[in-house]
Amino acid sequence: MGRVHQICLIGMSWCFSFLADYLWVPSVAYVKDRDLGVKFLGAVYALNLGARFLPNLLVTRWGVQIEFFMMASVTSGYITSLAYPTKVWAFCVMALCSGMGFVRACLTACANSLPG
Repeated sequence: MGRVHQICLIGMSWCFSFLADYLWVPSVAYVKDRDLGVKFLGAVYALNLGARFLPNLLVTRWGVQIEFFMMASVTSGYITSLAYPTKVWAFCVMALCSGMGFVRACLTACANSLPG
């Protein structure tokens, strides 16, 4: 069971990296198309980076099982952004929620806590 769990976590990390690359690269074009400015994009990136501290805190408190909550948060952020593509608040929700999926650091912190 321990190895299967570890493989699932690695798979989630890979999927998050793929989604982050796919969605954040076009964000520059989105911001330019919407004429939101570089300062807005910087603020959104700062929101994303700031949200990455929470997963690290949660994983040290509750362990590896919190990874599924973080991935659900990421998914809900992407769904919100896709459902409301022209809304600025939805773009900010995506930035905040995708920061919750900062699993690479969490996986490193939890690698010793996995059974097996």
